[in-house]
Amino acid sequence: MASTTGAAVDSARQLIDRRIAEIREESKRLERALRELGGPKAAKRRRPAEASGASRQPKTARAKKSKSPRAGRGERRQQLLAAVKAKPGSTGAELAKHIGISPNQIYGLISKAQADGAITKDGKGYRLA
Repeated sequence: MASTTGAAVDSARQLIDRRIAEIREESKRLERALRELGGPKAAKRRRPAEASGASRQPKTARAKKSKSPRAGRGERRQQLLAAVKAKPGSTGAELAKHIGISPNQIYGLISKAQADGAITKDGKGYRLA
């Protein structure tokens, strides 16, 4: 009986091996057909990072790159002070437009510059201290 079970297992293994080979061939044919149809990366399937052994990049590394380079450390503050000097009494939105940044960014710079005593509020606008 043991030999009968062994023969059945061997037969099952052979059937599975043949089926796997058929599936691989079918996969290759489908990938070729997909390549012939064209399109971006049409036939190139990517394996999951875990299967390929590659590590996944963190989301921050894949983040969309901005069109303009980032300002250096302290550069925005200098731009703010120069804009206030050039246009005293300007509002935050006007200063942001002059520098080329969003109003949300300018108000953080303004509050820090006010805390340091570099600028003061003058009505609706700002002046150098």
